[in-house]
Amino acid sequence: MKIHRLVAALALCAVLSAALLPHAAGAGPGPYDGKYRLNGSWDCRNVGVDGGAIRITGDHFEGVESSCQMTNPTTVRDMGAHLYDLMCSGEGETYSYRLMLMRADDGGLYLITKGGAVHWQKCP
Repeated sequence: MKIHRLVAALALCAVLSAALLPHAAGAGPGPYDGKYRLNGSWDCRNVGVDGGAIRITGDHFEGVESSCQMTNPTTVRDMGAHLYDLMCSGEGETYSYRLMLMRADDGGLYLITKGGAVHWQKCP
């Protein structure tokens, strides 16, 4: 019985590695790809501006007047979330910070930083 569990666990690891490797290498869509807005009055057509949407594409995060490369994705156990290191540029400066992304039940995202958490709605 124990050998069957070991074989099943190894097979699961192989399948998960094959599924996650393209995302880790920056190829293909990421688990949070899409456009998101803070609330219903924010515009989903315009990305990266005040009152507009944010966009995540693979390992690229486009925020309000900033563009970030998401690196070192780390799965947060038992939370369905990922922690990233971000290297950003915007308004003539470069900076870095950590960001945790967690899918919300409504299809939106929770963006969690050292300073707090914000819920962003998925754009239609």
